[in-house]
Amino acid sequence: AMRARGICVALGTGSAMAGLGLPDVLGEARLATLLAGAAGDGDAGAPDAAAALRMATLDGARVLGLSAEIGSIVAGKSADLVCVDLGPTGVVDASRVPQALLFDAAARDVTDAWIAGRAQLAARELCVLDGERIADAARQWSARLGIGDQR
Repeated sequence: AMRARGICVALGTGSAMAGLGLPDVLGEARLATLLAGAAGDGDAGAPDAAAALRMATLDGARVLGLSAEIGSIVAGKSADLVCVDLGPTGVVDASRVPQALLFDAAARDVTDAWIAGRAQLAARELCVLDGERIADAARQWSARLGIGDQR
């Protein structure tokens, strides 16, 4: 009803993904779409996948008063961006990309990521952190604390 009246409705996250403390705004967009559809109202005001993605990106930036800096892929804006391999979803029609992102793709399908324009993940490999070093440190601390499997 708010969207129908021209009110900017945005999505964000304060929840944690799988208890890991990682924000999952796509999960929030998925949930908003599913809940709005389940609420009934003839689905007249329920956001589709494309609307939910906009609510999680540009509309979120607008609500925060930051649309000049974030929320869309435009030269000069802060570049937080991910590439998602939709091949496993079987998407061949570009018009189905929003649905595939919300309902078919998973975190495992993210291949590359940039935060503030700096590569953080390339070809599914961490660019900034040394995964082997982190895993080794975790094994050492597990052994030191006598917890978990120290393989």
